[in-house]
Amino acid sequence: MLICFDDYADAAPAMVPLLTQKYNSMLRVARHRNCGVVSLQHTYSGGKKTSQSLQSNRHIVFFPRSQHARCVRFLVDHLQLKVPEANALVHRFAALDRHMVVSMFSPVSLSLIPIPEPTRPDVIS
Repeated sequence: MLICFDDYADAAPAMVPLLTQKYNSMLRVARHRNCGVVSLQHTYSGGKKTSQSLQSNRHIVFFPRSQHARCVRFLVDHLQLKVPEANALVHRFAALDRHMVVSMFSPVSLSLIPIPEPTRPDVIS
């Protein structure tokens, strides 16, 4: 089973505390229930709404062409790179592909994980 949280911070205000609690709980225990959790968020620094995700996620995907400054800031804050090094890495990833994947497990690494093209059946005419 795969559970997706799509920018739940923008949900109805009365739902946000419940969704935050459920999201943080699922990050810690979903694997014991044979579930996966995917979270789509606009920011990695959303306070209580995202603090557990940085500790629990296996991968974080950034889009370096549209989130250049955010990617650099993450590399500086969380991977302790210097700004020029982070800037060079983000430029390199932006030139290679649309996404940059940060593996948060030790050893921390940056990569391009190929995203397969959707397959479609051959058209018979």
